[in-house]
Amino acid sequence: SRLRERAEWILAVGGHLGYIPGQTYVNVQKKLLANSEKPAREGTGKHGLLSGLVKCGKCNRGMTHYNYGVKTTWQYYKCRSRESQGPTVCDGQSVKAKLLEQNVVAALRQICADRVYLEGIARKAKRKVKTDTTPLLEEKRFITARLDALSAEQKELVKALGKKTLPLELIEERLIELEKEKISTANHLTELELQLESQDWQQIDMDLVFGNLLRFNEVYDSLDFDGKREFLRSIIKKIILVDDNVTIQIFFLPDFTPDKPPGTKKKPGSGSSSSNSPKDQNPGTFEMNGCFCGHFGSEIECTCTPLQIQRYLGRVSGPLLDRMDLHVEVPRIKLDDLHSGPDGESSTVLRERVIQARDVQQRRYRGSGIFLNSQMGPADLRRYCGLDEASHQLLKASFERLHLSARAYDRILKIARTIADLEPSEQIKMEHIGEALHYRTLDRKYWTS
Repeated sequence: SRLRERAEWILAVGGHLGYIPGQTYVNVQKKLLANSEKPAREGTGKHGLLSGLVKCGKCNRGMTHYNYGVKTTWQYYKCRSRESQGPTVCDGQSVKAKLLEQNVVAALRQICADRVYLEGIARKAKRKVKTDTTPLLEEKRFITARLDALSAEQKELVKALGKKTLPLELIEERLIELEKEKISTANHLTELELQLESQDWQQIDMDLVFGNLLRFNEVYDSLDFDGKREFLRSIIKKIILVDDNVTIQIFFLPDFTPDKPPGTKKKPGSGSSSSNSPKDQNPGTFEMNGCFCGHFGSEIECTCTPLQIQRYLGRVSGPLLDRMDLHVEVPRIKLDDLHSGPDGESSTVLRERVIQARDVQQRRYRGSGIFLNSQMGPADLRRYCGLDEASHQLLKASFERLHLSARAYDRILKIARTIADLEPSEQIKMEHIGEALHYRTLDRKYWTS
């Protein structure tokens, strides 16, 4: 009947008959927990300045605004759980309406007077929304590309069905698999679009809340009673009351009590922080735990969630990777490899090959205004990076399958030209294109999956 700590659930799910089944008890607790996160809003009276905002912290029920008295009217916010569910749920606490309203408004005035604090919080909140949105956009791009690939494969199978180049049973089985994957992928895309739409609305709500906070002290006193109440509802999520302790929750701001608004500076000599955590005492410290998710892609098992992995990968954007000539995955070195001798070319040999390749490039570009392959422009690429038919087809197929950009296309040609110079070979061959493509797959392996 009331929200309890998870440690108290043991008797409820222990297997005995009790008054209600254990699973029913767990479901009720989850429902009560969900209700505790919601604002009070409806069913709490309409005549109080904070009607719909005040919640009882003992039972998580919205507190109702009441008028008492005949000659002298006293207004209270009162919890009705004692009357409707009994004293075991809540003791039915109450507070004078005028006292609570004055304290809340005074705390808001103090917060809203500190524009520097509010603007700093607004910037952090907007950065967080952008950080949360970036992996969703990347995932949407990947899923859209996957849907296109599935549709293209379906069309190819239909053509094969008409030409009878593949067994009928094999084609039908593959078409069924593709359709199932297509439906699942389309449903996932719909969920992503809903999340992105929610992020857009959150940005709109954020602008409204911080706009009202920044102009609170200017406009609040000029509003009538209904206007003040709606204004407060636009910035306050809920107010939680537990005996004499009041906690105010403003949208996008940390929770605070009226006597300790956020952003206020501690006076010298007023004592140390109540927290014993080094993180709280020094916001610049962080925990070096080796994950979140530095082990992603390796053989080391981690416990990161998909969202944490997306945030980790989102630190380096796809467009940034696209501007890098080479990005190669380097796996974890095994102990046996550390003890074994070198199995490749020595540094001396490699150095000579590099010097020879640079000499080749300088002779090639003599009088053209450039000196190295990396300096080639579009006209230079057409002149110095001619491809035979096999190399051209390989690059064309990879360009379409990997959804490469024009920038990546040019960089692959430059890398292939350099690989050919190291061989040395005047003509760029198919194996040079293949090796250059191998250095451009890291972003497609992780940053779009």
